[in-house]
Amino acid sequence: MQPKLEEWYASFLGQSMLKEVNFHLEKMLRPVFGYQGLQLGRLGADGNLLDIAGLLRHFVLGASESQLDVDVSANVLELPIASDTISLLVMPHTLEFCSNPHQVLREADRVLARDGYLLILGFNPLSSWGLARGLRLWKQGVPWS
Repeated sequence: MQPKLEEWYASFLGQSMLKEVNFHLEKMLRPVFGYQGLQLGRLGADGNLLDIAGLLRHFVLGASESQLDVDVSANVLELPIASDTISLLVMPHTLEFCSNPHQVLREADRVLARDGYLLILGFNPLSSWGLARGLRLWKQGVPWS
């Protein structure tokens, strides 16, 4: 995740949003069972979303070695994961901040098991908050950059 977005998630508004996201994710991910889970990037300081799911193993992949609290550092455009092995793939803001979102989705399709789940988290530009962003010209500010 981008450093400025991490800072935003540390703010009051970001923490409020993260609390709401975790509330909904807990209901969605609790019944998910499988062997392996992968999360592409963290969502805030304590953003390991895979702890909720019933997975045997799970790990967080970070985009750079300098990113703290990640298990693996790699490029999201070329995941170092065997094909058809991931039961749950969570992508918090991955598509919003990568150079080639289509390639990331191809990699997600490659690593997901046949009965695997893909969870994409991002901001909806057509939501009421997104429309307010357009009126207030927040286009260059976090989290909309």
